[in-house]
Amino acid sequence: MRRALNSTCLLVFLAGAAFGQPPVPAFDTADVHPSANQLNTTMQGDTLRDGSYEVQNATMLDLIRSAYGLDADKVLGAPAWFSVDRFDVVAKAPKSASFDTVRMMLRALLADRFRMVSHSDTRPTPAFVLSAGADKPVLKEAAGKGYTGCQPQPLPPPAPGMVFDNIYFCRNVTMDMLARTLPGLARAYLPTPVVNSTGIKGTWDFDIKWTSKAALARMGDKGVSLFDAVGKLGLQLAMQTTPAPVLVIDRAEEKLAAQ
Repeated sequence: MRRALNSTCLLVFLAGAAFGQPPVPAFDTADVHPSANQLNTTMQGDTLRDGSYEVQNATMLDLIRSAYGLDADKVLGAPAWFSVDRFDVVAKAPKSASFDTVRMMLRALLADRFRMVSHSDTRPTPAFVLSAGADKPVLKEAAGKGYTGCQPQPLPPPAPGMVFDNIYFCRNVTMDMLARTLPGLARAYLPTPVVNSTGIKGTWDFDIKWTSKAALARMGDKGVSLFDAVGKLGLQLAMQTTPAPVLVIDRAEEKLAAQ
């Protein structure tokens, strides 16, 4: 197994050198085999400890998500077995390897063992877009102290029939960070990713509060939707069709190549 993998590493290195590109990193050793329990529908692992990378019960779509950071709906042309067959991966990387480097190694492993050939592209995709509003944003330049991110404000238990807003204090936050954070804070409002197109640079301090979507109708005029809350910051959050990165599968073999 080591001899075969080392030969693959050499070919990758020579191919990169021939085209004036850096060699693609590869695992020192790697074992890929079908999972013993195909009835378990949950991927486990995807961990890196002291250079050891392991994942169990993963579909090809799971492995692609780990390797490329793309959800299943951004993988185009995938055959049916990509979401059915499950695999275990046990691999060894240098102890100094970062998780980003391991992701590159996993890409090389998919190409080697599954003969997967793919290319990156963009497709028009519905997404919420964060943009600057018509008026000047109501944001304070970050003081540069304390935590970084958005933290919830603790609230007392509500009285019967009363609904409290979601209140978050955001400190030292860039617009990219805000776009990445919002879906996790308000999943009911934002089932798809948020794209930052504000063009606003720097880090900022601000507070944001909104009514949960489930309680919005009950609150009537007192309710504040997430979109209105963002508007009060001088920003705008709206669904648009925007180019998004996708991975197009050109070819892949279900039968694992010899290790």
